[in-house]
Amino acid sequence: ILSGLLLPTSGQVSVAGLDMAEHPEQVRARIGFLPEQPPLYTDMSVEAFLTFVARIKGFKGNLDQAVTDALRVTDLEAVREQFIGTLSHGFMRRVGIAQAVVHRPALVLLDEPTAGLDPKQIKKMRHLIRDLRGKNTLLVSSHILQEIHQVCDRILVIRDGRIAAEG
Repeated sequence: ILSGLLLPTSGQVSVAGLDMAEHPEQVRARIGFLPEQPPLYTDMSVEAFLTFVARIKGFKGNLDQAVTDALRVTDLEAVREQFIGTLSHGFMRRVGIAQAVVHRPALVLLDEPTAGLDPKQIKKMRHLIRDLRGKNTLLVSSHILQEIHQVCDRILVIRDGRIAAEG
């Protein structure tokens, strides 16, 4: 529901002051989402894919600069022209984060961002997530509490749609 993939049937979700039920497309444009299995077009170059995502998210502004910024923040500049299908799993996860931030959303949702990564890649991903703090509001979803502890300032435990604990 927070990602905008499903609309709420009860309760309320708002992002940047906009209600999800009343303005779903406007809210979705303000959300960046990295699902556990990011939908990547493997036959596109990294740069072309990020340009495509920014356009479908309705990005208004300097598109080339937004793509360059997303490549820089995710350390993908060296592979910008490579086809996504030729990249390692770790690089694909970074492309997933780049597509989540390229349109400069108010809220970035990261679902299991370190899933399937080796220890070296996990360390890089933690650093990347920490670098995104302050530029975006981040919500990281994970069942690995150690990961959450490494990258988050505030932790919420949600059970049955309600906050069960926080700290």
